[in-house]
Amino acid sequence: MSLTTYFADPFVDFQRFFDEAIAQRGAKEARGDESGVKGVIRPKMDVKETDDKVEATLELPGVKKDGVHINLNEGRLVISGEAKEEEEKKQGGFVVRERRYGHFSRSLPVPPGIKPEDIKAKMDNGVLRVEYPKRSQQEQQKRINVE
Repeated sequence: MSLTTYFADPFVDFQRFFDEAIAQRGAKEARGDESGVKGVIRPKMDVKETDDKVEATLELPGVKKDGVHINLNEGRLVISGEAKEEEEKKQGGFVVRERRYGHFSRSLPVPPGIKPEDIKAKMDNGVLRVEYPKRSQQEQQKRINVE
């Protein structure tokens, strides 16, 4: 039998949660980064839907074309990649090295029947444009005969 009784403070978890949120916000503002998580890039994405296709535009400054990966997986178009940048400046006897690294992943729903060859992607000056049809070719060409 124990002579001491332990009482759990239910507010300890709340305090830790708020302390982490405030610390993370301060670090996020200092880095100028929107995600709040070190090494994670949250690229801005615009999605435009027309009568026959969906167009997605992602801003990926500092990301090279071969650093972007686009996969079609179980009805989702997953756009992911990473940015690596290293810069070195020599000024009056001092060497300044700056490194930037981050990864990202965004996904979009894709209609059933869309094949990888139906998806077109082009990257120009840090802007990635991806477009795909709203309906698959098979679905568009279905015709029902009236008897």
